[in-house]
Amino acid sequence: MEDAARGVPATVAQAVLYYYNETLPDYLALWSKPGSLAMHFAFDGPGVRTHHEGLDYANDVLANHAGITAGMRVLDAGCGLGGSAAWLALHRQAHVTGVNLVPDQVVRARAHAERMGVADRTEFRVADFTATGLEAGTYDIVWCFEALCHAPDKSAFYREAARLLRPGGRVIIAEYIRARRPLAAPSEERLRRWVAGWAIPDLDTPEEHMEAAAEAGFSRLIMHDITRLTRRSLRRVCLTACALWPGHRLARRLGLRSEAHEGNIYGAIRQYPSLRRGDWFYSIIVGTR
Repeated sequence: MEDAARGVPATVAQAVLYYYNETLPDYLALWSKPGSLAMHFAFDGPGVRTHHEGLDYANDVLANHAGITAGMRVLDAGCGLGGSAAWLALHRQAHVTGVNLVPDQVVRARAHAERMGVADRTEFRVADFTATGLEAGTYDIVWCFEALCHAPDKSAFYREAARLLRPGGRVIIAEYIRARRPLAAPSEERLRRWVAGWAIPDLDTPEEHMEAAAEAGFSRLIMHDITRLTRRSLRRVCLTACALWPGHRLARRLGLRSEAHEGNIYGAIRQYPSLRRGDWFYSIIVGTR
């Protein structure tokens, strides 16, 4: 069965919609800030002192890796609340189209762009980033920040990115990468219990990403392991979730918290031990069309 409106299996669309619709208040209260609406991890770097500074710095790191300059057309695949799209429009003077499966997030992204004064350089659509329906060969950059993990078939994303890019255009991805397939049984179980809580079907290995990108027509492929930049943020979400767990369990028994809330907190707790044991790492992938 498929969700005909978006071209993805209904079960995948429903899982992503349910997860983000339920957990958005947690993201807004515990992670994002009004000026960024970032839902991604923060990066450490020169001059970064606070969590919120790290959220902005993460956009800067990716934009530098992608070589985004004024006037470029960027497709933000899985744009969330529009935080990165607005940042790119404001700080790099790019023209950004954001696509997202979650209608409420698209509405919020448009409102955020208005507040930031970049509505004239952004647009947002409800669409699947593996089948956007957008015109081929019209973008300089395809940007995907911690969203590709939700796709059951990562190769479909690479094919769509290649279709959308102009010759010489670049794809830039920040993503969780599994160390190998298969992992040892305890590691595999630990990883799967984490990703299931975040509506992630599975993580791909470095080889699987590189093969899918190359087959889609990308060259000059580079995968940067930047786990060192994200480790403090990954630990932060784990410790925050551990502190929230007892209160969540009580609220769950009272019917005030949902299965998605439980999965989100449980996943946040499990991801860091899995990282420390070498089951996965955090990476930036760059490729040229």
